Amino acid sequence: MTFDPLSAAGAAIDITLQQIFNPARIARIIQYNERDKSNPSIGEFFKTYFKTLFEQEMSQGLAGEIQRLVQSRSVDLLIQLEQNDDSPLYVKTWAHNTLAIWKEWFADQAYEITDETAQRRHYIYMQVKIDDYFKNPKEYKPADAVTIPPGSPIGCYGY
Repeated sequence: MTFDPLSAAGAAIDITLQQIFNPARIARIIQYNERDKSNPSIGEFFKTYFKTLFEQEMSQGLAGEIQRLVQSRSVDLLIQLEQNDDSPLYVKTWAHNTLAIWKEWFADQAYEITDETAQRRHYIYMQVKIDDYFKNPKEYKPADAVTIPPGSPIGCYGY
C-alpha cells in the first residue's frame, strides 16, 4: 500500500472546511453583523475566503491538485450547507446566492482559459456541479468527506 498524499490532504481539508461551513457558525456571523454592523458580515468573510482560495495563481503539480481539491470541497460543503435541515432559512438563502456567484465565476474563468488544462477542466466541472445541483437540488448528493484512516500515524511509537 502506498501513501496517497491527496487523500491525506483531503482529510485535512475536510476537518478545516467543515468548521468554516458549520451552519451554526455561519448563522452566528450573520446574526452578529445584524446586531452590530461593526462586526464583519458574512459577505466580507467569504469575500476574503474566496480571494484567498480561488483568485490566487494556481500552482502546478500536486500543489495545484490540492488547491483544486479545496475549491471542490468548498462547493460541496456550500451545497451541504444549503441542504442541511439545521441551517436557518437566512443561511440557506446566503448559501444559494453564493453558489450562484461562484458558478458564474467558474464559467468566466473557464472561458478565459483557451488551452485544455487541468485548471480549465476543473472550472468547467465546478460550474457543472453547481448547475446540476440547481437543476435538481432534492436529488443532488454532494461528495462525501474523505475519512481519516483508523490507527496511529506510522512512526509514532518509535518503530
